Amino acid sequence: DGILIVPYNNSLKAFDIDGTGTPLWPVGSVPWHGAGGRNSICVVDGWVYFGGGTNRGMSRVPVLTGDITAPGAWNRSFLNGPIFNGNTAYSAPVVLGDVVYISSTLGEIAAFNIADGTNFGGWGVNPIIVDGDMTNTMSSNGVDVIYVGTNGNLTGNGLGTLYAIDAATGNINWTMRDADLLGHDLDGGDGTETGEQFRGSIAVGLENDLYMLTNFEGG
Repeated sequence: DGILIVPYNNSLKAFDIDGTGTPLWPVGSVPWHGAGGRNSICVVDGWVYFGGGTNRGMSRVPVLTGDITAPGAWNRSFLNGPIFNGNTAYSAPVVLGDVVYISSTLGEIAAFNIADGTNFGGWGVNPIIVDGDMTNTMSSNGVDVIYVGTNGNLTGNGLGTLYAIDAATGNINWTMRDADLLGHDLDGGDGTETGEQFRGSIAVGLENDLYMLTNFEGG
């Protein structure tokens, strides 16, 4: 719609790209999540969802104004828990239906109601815990499954995992480890070790080739 929304290190700004590039949002209208707010944003149905930063939080603001005081806008802090226990949410949010999903730097994935930012009640455990950092991205099938790729830093073995998670329940449908790619190396390696890393439902090769994993059922 002619609007470019750009996350900076410590702010989020919107510009008119059909005209002169004029800033559209007043200074101070968007919540400041602190330095390091480097996550990507998610725009759905006229709303911008974003988080990250040293102040640790997540917000929803209208695309046209960026006004946190607008009806339907909200800001949720993670500084004092209980969600994320003060950890930073750097990943791009994913919105499916009436729920927004976001992950932290310590392996937590949370589900919030998009209307007010409260915890989504469909998950028996919220947030759920996986085996590593998901700083890079989350993705989905657009209907009922969330995909997250981790770096495995919570297990200490340096191997990440691709998770397919039921969006309605938070249950893990299947997983695929980096090690599962051994012997059929995506980027033409010797097959004894894998240079791929999972970024959502994408595997990234050593030479920065991208592979969409669409037919795996996991193991």
